[in-house]
Amino acid sequence: MRRSPELVTVRHAPVTARWSGRCYGAIDVDVAPAAPEAAARVLPQLAGTPTRIWPSPLLRCREVAERVGIALGDTEEVDG
Repeated sequence: MRRSPELVTVRHAPVTARWSGRCYGAIDVDVAPAAPEAAARVLPQLAGTPTRIWPSPLLRCREVAERVGIALGDTEEVDG
């Protein structure tokens, strides 16, 4: 039996304190030093799930997407 496609969304990495509490929308703001830990926290929940990752081109999104893709090792590519 074929498995149904699944869509998983992941929030972007934390941003630096100077942007905390602000609406920064499409501005490419600085990523907090905790970004690697944010990616590591989501990995157990994603194990075996994604075959393709489509992040926003913004750094705060690509940071997590690239780390998740590398750690899972089974993604086709990170598009963004």
